[in-house]
Amino acid sequence: MGGSNKKCIIDSSVAIKWLLNEEDSEIAMHLRNLYKHDLIDIIVPSHFYWEICNVMARKASAGALRFFSELRMSDILEVRLTNRNALMACKLMEKYPKISFYDASYHALAILEKGIFVTADQKYYETMREEGSIILLKNYSFN
Repeated sequence: MGGSNKKCIIDSSVAIKWLLNEEDSEIAMHLRNLYKHDLIDIIVPSHFYWEICNVMARKASAGALRFFSELRMSDILEVRLTNRNALMACKLMEKYPKISFYDASYHALAILEKGIFVTADQKYYETMREEGSIILLKNYSFN
């Protein structure tokens, strides 16, 4: 991981597109290639892997374990939940009562890491875009 790289916090909605051919999968793959070539850093909270397994077990169970193993073997930076991150996530939830702690923790991590939360979750993005530090995958700029 390069110390001066742009920090991208991705959620499972982005990573799933690395395996499944869905809308905006080509953008997600480009983001992954930037990471593989050490042009960006990818950071995820610990529950990212639980979410990946949950979705993959339902959508593509045959490839779920292999995909999970590949992700775990990569050097994606996994950040454990801290009091600071939990507090920021709770503050976001107080301000926006309909969001989940899980989603808020990705966003909080982006804010605290001075990075950008990249999500394919249109509903979450529409609710939270005024908070900053967030971009919808389909709007991600590679410049």
